[in-house]
Amino acid sequence: MHRVLRVGKNTHGLKLIGAFIFFIGIFGILASIGSLIQMWTVSDHLDRCYTDLGENYILDCKQAAFNDTGLMLYPNQVYFNSNQMIQLALKPMACLFGWIVVFILGIMIYRFGHHLMPLPKPLEKGKLGKPRKKGL
Repeated sequence: MHRVLRVGKNTHGLKLIGAFIFFIGIFGILASIGSLIQMWTVSDHLDRCYTDLGENYILDCKQAAFNDTGLMLYPNQVYFNSNQMIQLALKPMACLFGWIVVFILGIMIYRFGHHLMPLPKPLEKGKLGKPRKKGL
């Protein structure tokens, strides 16, 4: 496998693949952090929407919150409850942890790409290796 993935004389394919996975992990982490911040901003914007616009625009605020999060506020509900807040934060946090795993995997593939150990040679029939010295 080591010979198959060799790209150039001094470049190893596994290190190249590890570098790509590393950068994909970085971009995924940044996207997940952005998504998490956006969800927190939406919940904060809902609070400000009620205070700035007043009770006449409650339906508009609820519609905007639904469009941004996909969570519907019930007719007698004004703010997100604790269950909905957990739903808002859980998906981006799970994605963030998943991208962190991809990031670490990329680092591991990059660092250990040139440390591949060759397979041990099989012993020939009848030869078991050097005899041990007795007495030690």
